[in-house]
Amino acid sequence: MVSTRVPSFENGDSVSAPPFGLPHCPDEILGSWLSRLRLHNGDGWWRVALRNAGYGPRSDEHVFDIPNHSPSLDTLLRSVGMAGVEHALLDLTTLPYWLAFDAAPSENGPLPGTTLNVLLGTRRGIVRNVSAMARRYRARVGIRLCARCLVDDVRVFGEPYWHRTHQLPNVTCCPDHRIRLLNCCPRCGRVYIVGETGRFPLPKMHCECGWDLSETGHSIAETDIRYKLAVVSRDALLLSPPLCSRSQMRDFLRKRMHSCDLAHIIERAYGQAALSRSLPRTVRAYDDRLWLPLSHHFSQLRAPDCCALLAAMDVSLSVAQRSAANMEEVRREREDCGRPRTVPSVENARETMMARARHCPGQRASADSLNYWVLRLLDADWLRQQFPQSRFTLVPSVRSDRDWISRSATVGTTDGRTRTYRWRLIAQSVAGRRAAVRDSTWFEGQRCEYFSLRPDTLVRPHDQTVRQKPKINTTAVARHARALRVALKTTLDDGPHVRVTVAGLAALAGITLPMARSTLSKDRVLALEIRCARKMQSSVRQEYGRQGAR
Repeated sequence: MVSTRVPSFENGDSVSAPPFGLPHCPDEILGSWLSRLRLHNGDGWWRVALRNAGYGPRSDEHVFDIPNHSPSLDTLLRSVGMAGVEHALLDLTTLPYWLAFDAAPSENGPLPGTTLNVLLGTRRGIVRNVSAMARRYRARVGIRLCARCLVDDVRVFGEPYWHRTHQLPNVTCCPDHRIRLLNCCPRCGRVYIVGETGRFPLPKMHCECGWDLSETGHSIAETDIRYKLAVVSRDALLLSPPLCSRSQMRDFLRKRMHSCDLAHIIERAYGQAALSRSLPRTVRAYDDRLWLPLSHHFSQLRAPDCCALLAAMDVSLSVAQRSAANMEEVRREREDCGRPRTVPSVENARETMMARARHCPGQRASADSLNYWVLRLLDADWLRQQFPQSRFTLVPSVRSDRDWISRSATVGTTDGRTRTYRWRLIAQSVAGRRAAVRDSTWFEGQRCEYFSLRPDTLVRPHDQTVRQKPKINTTAVARHARALRVALKTTLDDGPHVRVTVAGLAALAGITLPMARSTLSKDRVLALEIRCARKMQSSVRQEYGRQGAR
């Protein structure tokens, strides 16, 4: 490698530029470039550079790949010829691989075409920190190299270096040479890892045991799923900028899967072991195990999950990007609406309470349990008979519970708690549990009012994604809702033998079935009333059936 002389700063207080500047090599990772700068300029210059950048005599930061942003790191990178942390992230780290499936409009985010502010971490770990995810993955699998790339780098550039492509998640073979990557010496088992202080060795032609690493390599067939996955991952790293947004890519994957189960596609392509989200405990135990960090939530699929899906479906990234870019953009927003817990039936509550009594004999029935209030309000005689040691006080009225919930929902918070967290505290309170059992319609209405849920909002049950639909005539919705409520009351007055169905209610209300379904999707309270009526009818019919059997 030919060094380039870089003029030093004339101001003594400025950060010292390296005596010999080194341009980064193709596909080189950030930590490798900094290590080569340190090697060619000496430890003395490196200590001065760290001190002038704001570090101590040494840096404990993990700068091998996707470092956390800090003013000291930005100063250090600018002193060695880099335009700043942002350029280093895009040119010398694996961050573009993650951004390929998390793009946003170019006007959003500190980096064009990215959602970097979301990608690098949000509350509760819903969107995990990419830097921490990549660091944890590398600590388990080590740093990887390709034997043929090692030889080519020495021949072309005069020295070896670490490649970005080889460090991508789930890339176990070189996409250029189709040979298996190494993360340890085949003879002595010496591993290549990033130390606790962020230091790591540069690759060498020979291991300390004398083994020639350049002669090691097992070929992989072009049709092998691992090679396809490596190619898709490499293309994602080199993609700039993404052609489609995050929501468009997720919609494309949903459509291409043809309603197939995500886990079934992964298992069919990679085997049963691919469904395990655990990583090997040691680097030496590393094999071809697939790492899919968030595949259990479709809306939260990240780059490893998306690449694995594309390779399993034999779809190239370029085709996926172009196809997704042509799909209609649907505006989505992340929103946690404090979805209430499902109230158990009396039979399930009995079984749970009896199981707890067998596990802790003689213990009183806890009023903090939802099962307790199901039995206390709906089957109090059974509860007193099974738990005679418990003390049963007078149950507060529905009005008092409503007053307490309304006051708690309107009181301001001074400790910075989110609205969602405050509602969960209300739902988990004793009054909230009682309301969920005996006053569910009013309680659900309070939740909708608390979160200001729009009448044109549809909340998906699995990933809590709110999809905004075009507004419709609210007057027509209100008129249809009134007609459906009258039809529901008429059906319930006819007795439990008449089943409550949307088609039957629509016929009684004098509207079409699509109009009824559209109204229910807008009026969430009415939809909940119909579901509660169905459950009540089902319970009554079951009770009649048991009495008839006796």
